[in-house]
Amino acid sequence: MAARVHPEGVPRPFDRDRDGWVLSAGAAVLVVESAASAWAREIQSYACVAGSYSSPSRSSSDTSESLTQAIQGCLAEASLLPEHIQYVCANACGDRTMDVAEIAALKRAFGRHAYRLAISSIKGVVGNPLAAAGPMQVAAAAMSIREKRIPPTANLREPDPQCDLDCVRDQARQAAVRAALVNACAMDGTTRCIVMTSTEVAA
Repeated sequence: MAARVHPEGVPRPFDRDRDGWVLSAGAAVLVVESAASAWAREIQSYACVAGSYSSPSRSSSDTSESLTQAIQGCLAEASLLPEHIQYVCANACGDRTMDVAEIAALKRAFGRHAYRLAISSIKGVVGNPLAAAGPMQVAAAAMSIREKRIPPTANLREPDPQCDLDCVRDQARQAAVRAALVNACAMDGTTRCIVMTSTEVAA
């Protein structure tokens, strides 16, 4: 996938003046266990993985269609309807083409409900750590569910008119997130989505 690295080192996901992503490094350690195991250990899980889906891309140009299929497949695997999702932890990294493609995919997959979604990207803060991005986004979504708070998209000053959904900015938003979608796109256009739910929903 052709992507422009920002010359000044300032990622601006969904912003009108975004001009590329910033390469970074990072890591997230996720402990995944069965609900029975967590119950036996008498611990409170952050969230539950309800479903996941991967969609290969024939070329970098059809990433939006690939992401649409991944979202729809993920919702089906999780046995959830589009309106069950409240928050999207977006892949958006500040790339001029990819950010718009992701918004288009959300509109196709969610229909009218896309305009009711709260959407944000952590990459305005952490940059693009490539392979580590997905795990870091999953961690962020799990924290959002547990803490009932959606992180804002840093450096989003003036939203791109083509990114006209509810992109959270300026400050964190209090919200009872019961189900969240995590979008991840590889450099070759392959996409993967994960739906996470609160432990109350899973119960």
